[in-house]
Amino acid sequence: MSALLTHMQAAVFHLDDGNIVISSLKPLVFPGYMIMDANTIQSLQIFAQELHPSAIKSGKSKEGYSLFSVFDRTKSKIGRERLKQWMLRPFFQLDKIIERQNGISMVISVQNREYILKVTKALRHIYDMPKLVLRIKKAESSYLEWGKLYSSLESALLITSNTLLFMHNTDRESDRVYLASLTHGINHDVLQAFYVRLGTVINFKESAEQHQIVINNGFDNILDQLMALMDRLPTILADTTDALLELCPLIDYSAGIRTELFNDIGYLFVIKVEYTEYLPQSNDENDCFRHIFSKNGLAYYKHRIVYELDSELGDIPLAISDRTRAIIVGIEDELIEQEGQIFILSQCCGSLDAIISLGMVALENNFIKPEIVNDPVIFIKGGRHPIASMNCDVIFVPNDTQLTQSQNVMVITGPNSSGKSVYLKQVGLLVYLAHIGSFIPAERAMIGLTDKILTRVASVEVVTHLPISITNYLTNSLTQSVSTSQSSFTLDLSQMSAIFANMTSHSLCLIDEFGKGTTPYDGIALLAATIKYMASTHSSNRKVQAIFVLHFTEIFHPEVTNITTMKAIFPVMMETTTSEQSGNDVNTDDDVRYDITPLYTLKKGISKSSEGIKCAKSAGIPDSIITRAMHIKECMNKEDRRLQPLEFKQNNIIRDVKATELILTILKTDWAVNNEASTIGIQKIQKLIQSD
Repeated sequence: MSALLTHMQAAVFHLDDGNIVISSLKPLVFPGYMIMDANTIQSLQIFAQELHPSAIKSGKSKEGYSLFSVFDRTKSKIGRERLKQWMLRPFFQLDKIIERQNGISMVISVQNREYILKVTKALRHIYDMPKLVLRIKKAESSYLEWGKLYSSLESALLITSNTLLFMHNTDRESDRVYLASLTHGINHDVLQAFYVRLGTVINFKESAEQHQIVINNGFDNILDQLMALMDRLPTILADTTDALLELCPLIDYSAGIRTELFNDIGYLFVIKVEYTEYLPQSNDENDCFRHIFSKNGLAYYKHRIVYELDSELGDIPLAISDRTRAIIVGIEDELIEQEGQIFILSQCCGSLDAIISLGMVALENNFIKPEIVNDPVIFIKGGRHPIASMNCDVIFVPNDTQLTQSQNVMVITGPNSSGKSVYLKQVGLLVYLAHIGSFIPAERAMIGLTDKILTRVASVEVVTHLPISITNYLTNSLTQSVSTSQSSFTLDLSQMSAIFANMTSHSLCLIDEFGKGTTPYDGIALLAATIKYMASTHSSNRKVQAIFVLHFTEIFHPEVTNITTMKAIFPVMMETTTSEQSGNDVNTDDDVRYDITPLYTLKKGISKSSEGIKCAKSAGIPDSIITRAMHIKECMNKEDRRLQPLEFKQNNIIRDVKATELILTILKTDWAVNNEASTIGIQKIQKLIQSD
């Protein structure tokens, strides 16, 4: 950023003296997309990167257990990247959401099953074509890149041909419209011609066997002639060796003679060093054997006969390599001309892979299509957590959600570990999934368009209020800073400040136990004021929608929350049941005598207690601490609702010291003998008693 500003200062603004002054920072907003910051993505567990087992060597991370990992059923790398892009860019456009819903409906339709199976099978053989083209353009490719590109084109063109045929035969207009949007801009005939051209030029089977690019026979006459000459080269070299042997009557094949071709040197006559003395001598430069070098007991010579090979044949392998390279350069030029088409084709296949992935998840888990409306409403019947419910060994308990213009704030109370936070995230995830066009785990749903989902769930450092960048997310992993000097409560306040700064009347705010990091009075005051603020009408006579999870039931007191605000609040609680613990003493306090079993069912009402002490006992906290906690709780439940501090008076301390001294005097004095010691003991006891 500093380098960019410096460049702009000199090249754009032409400021010789002075610096550019930054007056303010504004978020970069992409119209038509929902905004989700890094905190929300982390809190809702949409993505979760974790260190790869080999991270010590590679320094890389992998996708952990997250919504993305659960929904990723893609078959290709381009499909996986496309799905990731979709999940990082939820829509804030009704028509775009409906279009993607139509795509999922197409995937799960029984009558389209054959087409989907054909596409899925072909997707397995598609590589990242834009990346392959880029490597080829940079001259960093080998036979492998060309082979992957060829097989990818084959599979992708099979997909497009099946798609075009399906569009022609289907009687569902929505399917035809959706596929038309995916295939828009693809010139199937041009790509098919390039694919055929590629197969005509390169012999991919021979290339894989020889580990180098091999051009098909018959494509280039010059190359064919060179290849034919290369095939005859062993015979030519053998004939040359025989001709040289005729010039050496004292030498036979036991001398290890042969003719070889060396790069940059040409053809050489080879003989064992110990036989070089038998080579004929000649004063004629044309008939003499000229020594070039010796190595590993072999001597290498030039002669008139091998000079003739240099001039007549030349370096055949090098000529073949040069000719092959010239042909490949020509194909590369044709590839560059089709780069745009290949990119569109890749995008189409990636989108099909991603939509099939969403469709398969919806089909296998009985998801339903939510109704997306412009009204400020969230109505979900029988909603389930999309991550937990898909990996639950028992039946996941569904719950309803209802937020409207008149009751735009839901307040959830209930015992600890009763499922409140899971439900809070469940609502956020269902609203989020609806905005990427996905089906959701519910019986029925109507969800209003939401421009932002803002959360205060975990105490993480807020670095910026700007929308998340895809690149920054992937590289920084959204990990909490361990070097921050802020307290947990300060971090909570920073998150709430970000929510207030960014929320609009179309936003959904999810707030979990705000105010817990300070004194109860300050926490209740801040929480109650926040609820009142969010329950109020904002711009365009529309209210922000918010869900609070809390334990401060004091906010429902009429002196804390007025009637107007209470009307906007929809209070619900997590239902539980109690059962008597086995083996308990009958004298055990009722507050810890019974076990609390969460039912994970939401019902209207306000919980009377958070049952924190019972949760502590269930978690294995020592009985002495539980007993003391119950005593403190009883004191706090008195009329004044306050636990009076213990009084440490000086007189009490003095009495304790005197009592100890009195007891020691009685014990140490020998009262059996009437002597001076006993007399002193009596006097000391009298003095201690009188001084009290």
